[in-house]
Amino acid sequence: MTARQRLAWALLALAAVFSRFYLLGERVPHHDEAVHAHLARELLLLGQYRYDPTYHGPLQFYVLAPLMAVFGQNDFVARSWSAACGVALVLVPFLLRRRLGHGPALAAGFLMLLSPTLTYYARFARNDTPVALFTLAAVALILAGQRSRRYAFPALGILAALHLASKETFYVYGVVMGAALFGAVPVWSRKAREKLERWVREHRLGLLSGVLAFLAVTLTAYTVFFRFPEDAFFWQKAFSYWWGQHKEQRVAGPPWYYLPRLGLYEFAILGLAAAFFWQRRRRLSLTWRFFLLWGLFSLGMYAYLGEKVPWLAVHQLLPWCLPAGAALAKLLAPGGVHRYVLAAALVAGTAWSTLQSSFWNAAIEPATGKAELLVYVQTVPSFAGIIAEGRKLAEENGEETVLAVAGEAGWPLSWSWANIPVWWDKPQAGQNIRLFLCDPGQEQDIVNTLGRAYGCGEVPLRAWWVEEFPVSLRDLVRWWATRQAWSPLGWQSVVVCRQVPSP
Repeated sequence: MTARQRLAWALLALAAVFSRFYLLGERVPHHDEAVHAHLARELLLLGQYRYDPTYHGPLQFYVLAPLMAVFGQNDFVARSWSAACGVALVLVPFLLRRRLGHGPALAAGFLMLLSPTLTYYARFARNDTPVALFTLAAVALILAGQRSRRYAFPALGILAALHLASKETFYVYGVVMGAALFGAVPVWSRKAREKLERWVREHRLGLLSGVLAFLAVTLTAYTVFFRFPEDAFFWQKAFSYWWGQHKEQRVAGPPWYYLPRLGLYEFAILGLAAAFFWQRRRRLSLTWRFFLLWGLFSLGMYAYLGEKVPWLAVHQLLPWCLPAGAALAKLLAPGGVHRYVLAAALVAGTAWSTLQSSFWNAAIEPATGKAELLVYVQTVPSFAGIIAEGRKLAEENGEETVLAVAGEAGWPLSWSWANIPVWWDKPQAGQNIRLFLCDPGQEQDIVNTLGRAYGCGEVPLRAWWVEEFPVSLRDLVRWWATRQAWSPLGWQSVVVCRQVPSP
């Protein structure tokens, strides 16, 4: 590499670290983030964990527990694993600089750096960003191995195992990428089958080492280092639970649920990838055919699956990043000024959405009327004041339990108030509760039970956007410029009651 190329990759790495870690602990934790952080804390303090498909694979907890031991139990640390994987994901194209060329590889990393979807969920304590990292890294190692005819089979087995140990999307990827490979490779051709058979014979020992590495990691992780040997059949739990969720459609949505999110946020990556494949439509190589089919089958699979949540857009976006990088590099090659203007418009529009969704408007506050399609049932920003108030009260009263929580406010408070004395139920007579939270309608019974004077008020806990389609062009443009939602916001409230001092 030239000195200029090394500098470019170094700047990309620094930008990735800044965008993924800056103000990482500021947003109030989402319900799911609080649950994941709480489970990691239990593993750290109590040594308690067993695989439950409701909360996905064990890897996140194995990583977060020691991080909490070293750096503390806070929101920044809870999100740090996903953020670190987000940084690494941006740099994965570096492995392909010889296969794709420095320009296309760097452009792909730059587009992933700017991506609103990849940025937002890299700053979110869920498993989707690690899964994207392990998947794209495995694909990059395979492509790099094709060039040198040397494959890192144990590393590939470990990356596949880390994906499976992170989230059950492994099974979805297996179907999607298997179908893409089958469609890209003419397996019906005798010549292709013979070539595949020769390749398998040539690499049989390497393939075996990869399988053994995969089994070693997954069995160790899911049995909690063989503490629960019966969980070696973890896949049965996973299939049973998630197929049930698909049929139940607990979080339902129309088949086109992801299209507005991808179109409004990821027009740069999708538009450039579409241009890339259109220009090469008559001479697509096997590799690019695979990427095209991987992307199309991903869109189709997630349109079919019954659970519709915005973080699954990460997996639908991933296949388009490398072809989009190749297209952007070509767009920036010496040529007409209009090409630079188009590239600048794509970058500026994407950066605007990233700043809005990840930094300026990363959670919905009903009072403002602003909302992002990427934000899903997020704890409202103003709830941070309640969290801080409770911590201050606990600090002032030492070991005495003066806080109580009943009902929906249990999350995120089970995590946010984890290290202070809290009564996690309806208060009982005789307790000196100074501040309690409960569901609307419960407050009067609790006040009567405690027999003290309280001032109570209803506040939003978590909010969401009930987006409606079709939407007029005028409303869409207004949303783009101001982020004012074009349809109603929804929210769930809790009641906060504070003890009134005696005269």
